[in-house]
Amino acid sequence: AAGVAAGLNDGTLTMLVRTDSSDPIPIEPIRTVPVPTAPDASAALLTFREGTQTVHEAILITARGPFVLVHSARTATDPDAAVALVADTLADQRARLDTFTPTPADQLVALPRDPTGLAARTVAATDPTSLASGTFDAHGALHLQADPMAAGAAFTDAGVDVVSAALTTVYQSSDPAAAATLAGQLGDNAAAEAAGVPGLPDSHCGSSVGAGGLARYQCIATFGRYVFTASSRDLNTAHQQVAAQYLMLRGS
Repeated sequence: AAGVAAGLNDGTLTMLVRTDSSDPIPIEPIRTVPVPTAPDASAALLTFREGTQTVHEAILITARGPFVLVHSARTATDPDAAVALVADTLADQRARLDTFTPTPADQLVALPRDPTGLAARTVAATDPTSLASGTFDAHGALHLQADPMAAGAAFTDAGVDVVSAALTTVYQSSDPAAAATLAGQLGDNAAAEAAGVPGLPDSHCGSSVGAGGLARYQCIATFGRYVFTASSRDLNTAHQQVAAQYLMLRGS
């Protein structure tokens, strides 16, 4: 890990620089800066042009045991703010890793495939190898959220303890009342209302415009203590996925 981190740092410091370029090519010489919380490490500070704006990015690459840690942060104002952010993040990440015991490689095959049983009640993914597919605790599921800060508060309020992600995503909350509240919070991300799922009067759907100007639909519904969502570029497909998920939860 130390060798990999050193190689990545060398690669960062020797990136191409062009004064007439735009992101992702730096426009100023790359320099190293000290990290307040890690005297054994230094961050690379890069400067880019992003449209008409000048932005600064701090990249901090370190090793911790067998792990390689890569942290980066950007700012359009004070570059010291980006350095402070990666420094604080590194301190938090190191503390978390120090309490983590990885499963030995020769025991990975023995890990339970569905320790909570919720994956078996979730509509299967069309691409089961996706890194976004699996069963997560509340903290792990934050990596799947567009706004982890808001989602973390919502998960805590709703008592979410398990999230199963496949073709649909199922959130297990503490009780039906908490599920109803969580559904309202998760459904706030849609930019415009769309027709709900036929036969599920408590369902809600919305649409937002993504890359290329294409609309994407998201539908959300509840059953008991569960909140479940599905998204698709086709509203009818999203309806079908939510309806299928409802039947799987109700029939189990």
